[in-house]
Amino acid sequence: MKKITVIAIGFLLCNLANAEVYRCVIDGKVSFSDKACPGEGKSIDVKVSPPSGSGSDAEMQVIQNDRDRIQSNEKVRQRLDNRVKIRQLDEDIDSAQIKLRMLSSQMESELQALKNKKRSANNNLAGAVYEQSISSEMNAVAGSYNNKIIIQKNEIDRLQREKQSLMSN
Repeated sequence: MKKITVIAIGFLLCNLANAEVYRCVIDGKVSFSDKACPGEGKSIDVKVSPPSGSGSDAEMQVIQNDRDRIQSNEKVRQRLDNRVKIRQLDEDIDSAQIKLRMLSSQMESELQALKNKKRSANNNLAGAVYEQSISSEMNAVAGSYNNKIIIQKNEIDRLQREKQSLMSN
């Protein structure tokens, strides 16, 4: 979008530079216009000289100092941005670690409840079937939580790598 705007402005400036200027004398007063004057308006040639490319040494030094200051400010801004990102990553890592501990705790709690149920199974065929279904449920619970825990550990690893990358810059 910026390129289109710059190009459009360039075309407008080119057209303005090539536009005709008319010198008119109305009631003894001289005026200039971009439109032909009624009566005896004359088109005149306007010579526009481009700004000189070579400024004085002092001007060039000021320009270079400004460029150096801009580069220095950009480096400072980038370092500050990195610090903010690192702080945010630290908070995200802490949050993910808390979630990981919660998942582990929830898994242990559910498995303990199922173990307690399993102990109360009767010592007969019905009790054996009930005990088998509780064992299957325990495996499903452990598998589900283990997947969630693996996902959370991978997220922590990703955040730590991103933090390390920012710290090395």
